[in-house]
Amino acid sequence: MIQPIKFNSEPISDIDYSAINASTFVNIDEVIKQQPIALSIGKHEYKGNRYPTPIASYGDFFCLVGASKSRKTFAKKSIIASYIGGNASDYFPDIAGHDNENKIVIDNDTEQSVFHTQQGARQVLEMVGHKYGGYYPYSMRSLDVDQRIGLIKWQLKNIKNIGLMFIDGIADLVKNVNDIEECNAVVQLLMSWSKEYKIAIGTVLHMNYGTLKATGHLGSSVTKKAETVISVVTEDDTTTLSAQYTRNRAFYDIAFNLDNNSLPIQTEVKNKKNGNY
Repeated sequence: MIQPIKFNSEPISDIDYSAINASTFVNIDEVIKQQPIALSIGKHEYKGNRYPTPIASYGDFFCLVGASKSRKTFAKKSIIASYIGGNASDYFPDIAGHDNENKIVIDNDTEQSVFHTQQGARQVLEMVGHKYGGYYPYSMRSLDVDQRIGLIKWQLKNIKNIGLMFIDGIADLVKNVNDIEECNAVVQLLMSWSKEYKIAIGTVLHMNYGTLKATGHLGSSVTKKAETVISVVTEDDTTTLSAQYTRNRAFYDIAFNLDNNSLPIQTEVKNKKNGNY
């Protein structure tokens, strides 16, 4: 069996790199289980069996990207409601939450007013069909960048049993979406938070106008590091979710319209692409 390399060199700083070396070494002989699935879209076949196609794992983060007013927040509501469960499967039969019993859901909104944040939260619970006590929405619009990051750190430390946390939108955790160091630092926070607290983190980003590319260096960094990047595109009142990038099997496109109560509800996609059902 391969063992971690042992070093007897003198320490190069106050940081214990010997301990870091041991903790980050990956033993190829060890049996390492896949990260547990938090959210899936559809199913795929493998060796004659059908399995959920993951979009988010506990211990990682994923991202929704779309143009302004492309219904990214409606897509977020759909995913949150589907994670909680209840009657949400009547609206989105292909989106499912996993290992979610009694888990806390944090819904941080950095853009909308308190009124619109509350309205969106009520729509989530309307889709679920009951008042789920573990759903905590927050309006961070009035806070500055440092306060938003500080509040998220407080939430993670003090609110127990979080399963899913959304940050809508992640660009409001930086002062400049093109500042390489600042953007890399925020993405590092997403990776560290999700791993340390063993939760799934969802983020929302804007696309550059006329492209499918997320805005700025922040968009580039998120795209490189996210487990899954889901594009949100709306045409003729139909919104389509596509697996733009993923480390897992790509799911088939799914689409939704808004019903008479302005709630998103899954509809048929004429030309399905990506993934397997």
